[in-house]
Amino acid sequence: MKKKVISLILALMTVLPLVACNVQPSDDVQTSGQAHITTLAPETTMAPDTTKNTETTKAPETTKAPETTKAPETTKALETTKAPETTKAPETTKAPETTKAPETTKAPETTKAPETTKAPETTKAPETTKAPETTKAPETTKAPETTKAPETTKAPETTKAPETTKALETTKAPETTKALETTKAPETTKAPETTKAPETTKAPETESPAPTSLIVAENGKFNFTVTRPKNADNVNIFTDFLGRLKSVTGISDITLTDDSTSGRPSCEILCGITDTPECRSMLDGIGFNNYVIRVVGEKIVIAAASEYALKYALSKFIDYVSANAVNGRIEIPLDYDSCEQIAFTDFFMLTSSVPSPTGFTSCKFSDCDDGYQQVTMFGCTEETFGNYKKILANEGFSEYTRSLLGTTEYITYQRDKLTVHAYYTAHNGEMRIVCAKNAVLPSTEAVIYEKVCEPTFTLMGLEKGGSTGGFGCIIGLPDGTFIIIDGGHKTAAEADDIANTLYKLSGKTEDIVIRAWIFTHAHSDHVGAFIKFSSTYASKGIFTIESFIFNGCDTAEQHQYSSTGKFESTKTAIKTYWSSAKVYKCLTGQIFHFAGCEMEVIYTMSDFLPTIVGEENIEDIDKTKVDGNLKNVVYRFFIGGQRVLVTGDASKVNVDEICARYGEYLKSDIMTVPHHGHNQNRYRARNGTKELYTLVDPSIVMWPDGVSAQKKKMAWDGVAGSAWEANYYLVNSLHVKEVIVAGKTTTTVTLPYIK
Repeated sequence: MKKKVISLILALMTVLPLVACNVQPSDDVQTSGQAHITTLAPETTMAPDTTKNTETTKAPETTKAPETTKAPETTKALETTKAPETTKAPETTKAPETTKAPETTKAPETTKAPETTKAPETTKAPETTKAPETTKAPETTKAPETTKAPETTKAPETTKAPETTKALETTKAPETTKALETTKAPETTKAPETTKAPETTKAPETESPAPTSLIVAENGKFNFTVTRPKNADNVNIFTDFLGRLKSVTGISDITLTDDSTSGRPSCEILCGITDTPECRSMLDGIGFNNYVIRVVGEKIVIAAASEYALKYALSKFIDYVSANAVNGRIEIPLDYDSCEQIAFTDFFMLTSSVPSPTGFTSCKFSDCDDGYQQVTMFGCTEETFGNYKKILANEGFSEYTRSLLGTTEYITYQRDKLTVHAYYTAHNGEMRIVCAKNAVLPSTEAVIYEKVCEPTFTLMGLEKGGSTGGFGCIIGLPDGTFIIIDGGHKTAAEADDIANTLYKLSGKTEDIVIRAWIFTHAHSDHVGAFIKFSSTYASKGIFTIESFIFNGCDTAEQHQYSSTGKFESTKTAIKTYWSSAKVYKCLTGQIFHFAGCEMEVIYTMSDFLPTIVGEENIEDIDKTKVDGNLKNVVYRFFIGGQRVLVTGDASKVNVDEICARYGEYLKSDIMTVPHHGHNQNRYRARNGTKELYTLVDPSIVMWPDGVSAQKKKMAWDGVAGSAWEANYYLVNSLHVKEVIVAGKTTTTVTLPYIK
């Protein structure tokens, strides 16, 4: 017995220093002792009361594995981490087997005792290992209860090398050894952060595959709302689309709303240029003859810059729905993206030859008549216009001319027989492209001439034919030739007055050359005298008319509310009597050169388009008597050192536009008052305005009206905003030196005319 005690003491002296220094003993040291010695590590750090080795290590009393080592419940890491051996309850409770050192203390293969039971760090003896509680043999030696493998030592979890120190966590003693509860591995070796398999390697839940398409309709239900722009010009486009959609799907419950509606569902078919981020994001890449159908999130965007292209795109979508419906289910892939250029049939030149600009929000096409077509683009910038010039150059167009009227630049480019005339107006962010094949363009060269006389300006006496109103004037050029603007009523008296004035001014009765006969618009009190003059004098061979300049727009669209004011009779007279003359369709911003004179085209019908006559935004509009003066052209002449503004019958809509566009650039020396001096506060009689007269600020006013009629139009009652206020303001508040009224007398002044 004494020898055994001595052997035990020697073994302890060998092991204890290693444990204290956290050094792993060699195989020889471990096997030199008994199994019950290695399991004393927790006890060696206990309070002095629990380290009485002579009492606790008596082989008969303390080396019984069930009593002292309680492997599953305490720190028998060597045995419990050996999956095959520790989960067999019968084997772990047999003392002879549990105390066999070779089987239980293979430190290199299982758990390095110093690493798994760092006594100094993990077991504060005074607080956690009260000897009386941990060595109660009756409570700790119940093998069946303490070695239930499933409950205490799950082999897969305890045999992983990094997890070998989790023995304390996985073999938590059931309330009998609180020492183990206080030495849980998570607190000492932070094992849960590195080896907590259930949390870190948790098998991922099977996720549903990401959707690849939008379900437009299914089981008789249409899942999308159709949304249109609130301010759509033509709502019929969208109602027609809705009807076709119902027909092709067989679903009647489909909602149509507009982009101003709040609380709209997330699933929408956005049609046209809607005020939505999904639509705005793709507008820059859409040309005026392109469309796009694209899925953006939960939206299906069907967008096109023009109404024409939008109709085509909506039909394209209907075709897709019809072709892809399967048993009432309609899907559209998330990556669906259709964008193409449309082959217009009625705008062939634009589609086949004219490149589209970018950087605009929407556009409209207009037929300008005479083979001219126009695209008006909205939401443009100076950059849009600048880039378009580069696009034209890159596409092989060459610059024909450019002009600058005020701050507005006008450009004309050509390629082969195609002409593109474009300009951008900053005050409203609009850009216009006017296109034509075989267009007749004014010369860009100044006219070289021999001066034979002083230039003159003549206002025709309009009451000679028995009617008031009307308009006609003649500009005498310094080379002895003439420009005639309008003429007056269709009476012999007024036709003869034109001929007689030409005789007088030229000093000749033959070989009189009219460089250009210019028309402001086609009302009979303006063009009637020309028709009568042609039928009377053309055959005499006295007069030669070299060219005609005007801008008619006699389309069915523009004359749907009125059949009057067309150039048909004028064109017929030109073809009949003056077939050799050039006919110019003048465009805004063009400059025509004559002897000693330049003419600017200030305003044409292109500036009114795409609005339709009879649909202008005026509250008291009367579609039964629409304002045909909206088609009026405004010209300005530079001659004799003076500027002469000829307004014709410009309506207030025209006047407001030129004021906004040109501002002080309109300043002129001589002007004709618009529409015979009408400025009443009623539809078709709002023409001259205080703003216009302020900007022009003329010194000489030509008043194309009868004498008595003009007096009435000066009778302002002093009430602001009432009739004739602008006339009174023009004559009495600005710098007018003289007012020349047409009446029955034709009046000629020599330029420059200064009073």
